Amino acid sequence: MKILRLFLICFALPLAAEELLCINDARQAEFSGSSKIVFTRHSTGKAAVYDINNRKVTELDFSGNSFSSRHDGTLFCCGDGIFPQLFLLDANTGKTTEITVSEPPSGVVFKVDSSTWAFPCGYEKIPKLLFIDGRSLKERQPLVLPPGTVDVSCNGKYAAIQFDNGTCNIRIVEIATGKTLFVTDAISGSMQKNGCHSPVFSPDGTKVLYVSGDIQPLADIMMYDLEKRELKRLTSDGKDNQRPRWSSDGKRYIHTTLRNGKYCTAVKTL
Repeated sequence: MKILRLFLICFALPLAAEELLCINDARQAEFSGSSKIVFTRHSTGKAAVYDINNRKVTELDFSGNSFSSRHDGTLFCCGDGIFPQLFLLDANTGKTTEITVSEPPSGVVFKVDSSTWAFPCGYEKIPKLLFIDGRSLKERQPLVLPPGTVDVSCNGKYAAIQFDNGTCNIRIVEIATGKTLFVTDAISGSMQKNGCHSPVFSPDGTKVLYVSGDIQPLADIMMYDLEKRELKRLTSDGKDNQRPRWSSDGKRYIHTTLRNGKYCTAVKTL
């Protein structure tokens, strides 16, 4: 029994004495609320739900990825296929509802305000955004956001912009004024600083998680505090750490990591 438990779930003590929990064979993870995690099995492409409280994994009959939590128990996600389709997934029942959109998504859905969500479409350097009414799940009129926006703070004040100046970098701006509050300085060709990407705001809009480094086997999760104007490195383990996501209460975050040749989802408590 002990061996079986270790096969499914492994514990380790990271730097800064944070709790670390790994779910083997798990990618594209996203919180559903603060205690459940939806992820994709790397080996099968099927989705599953992990309950942190009882350490139970429930398999779902759905193949998809790019999960984005609405923090109400449901998630936007993309179904596998040549042209990805957009779905709403109920993490409790496994039920999916297809959302009809005019163009297939090319990235993750993100929240713009209390009733609007957006997703990038097209595969240009700066893909355009389509907007969805969060209640009707129908497309709505475009909103004005800075080009390259990939996430917006919950209060609608700040935008996280991903841009390419020879390598991928991130800029955090004040939407109303266009003022830059923070910008990364990744340099192409450096193994230590090759690309900064995947920014995501905390639920209270005061912090941003992102990935620094996009070449295996080295990438770290960083956190920038907008109030304190402080940058903190959250991982320093020499692993390929990717795709950070916040819990709905902002007390935990998760990210994909490569351990012993297997993709895992690491869950850390801040």
